[in-house]
Amino acid sequence: MKKSDLIDHIDQPEEIEKLYRKSPLQFAAVFMQAYPEIPDRKFAEYWKIRLEY
Repeated sequence: MKKSDLIDHIDQPEEIEKLYRKSPLQFAAVFMQAYPEIPDRKFAEYWKIRLEY
């Protein structure tokens, strides 16, 4: 998974969930790298909270 995959699909909850389920640990690492570029996106905030919980 690439950071661009996550950023490109951040507003598509089903696609993001698929990426997460495919590899949760990799998703978390890539998400934390991508988050500074997308902090104002609704689903980005949701995923940040979900991954930090």
